[in-house]
Amino acid sequence: MMAWWSLADDMLVHCRGDRKSAAGLNQALHKLHLFSGLTVNIQKGKAFFSRGCKEKDDIAANLGVQADCLPTTNLGLPLTRVYPKAKHYSPLIDKSKKQD
Repeated sequence: MMAWWSLADDMLVHCRGDRKSAAGLNQALHKLHLFSGLTVNIQKGKAFFSRGCKEKDDIAANLGVQADCLPTTNLGLPLTRVYPKAKHYSPLIDKSKKQD
């Protein structure tokens, strides 16, 4: 499993971690542009891979994005390989309490 994430559009897409799926993802993003006029900012995109993916560097290069590691956050929410626990959300909860 491989996930591709674009910060510019706050889009998270999951697909298999193989070259064929990456090519399909590129086609889908191209069609998104053709039909909607929206352009994904590839420079801000990142790819996250499962441990079993053998072609990480090739897939990231074909997508034109950097390979990155989990855990990380997106819009303040945790992205992890494990089921998130309450402690993973504490920075977001603390931040929202400060705004009250």
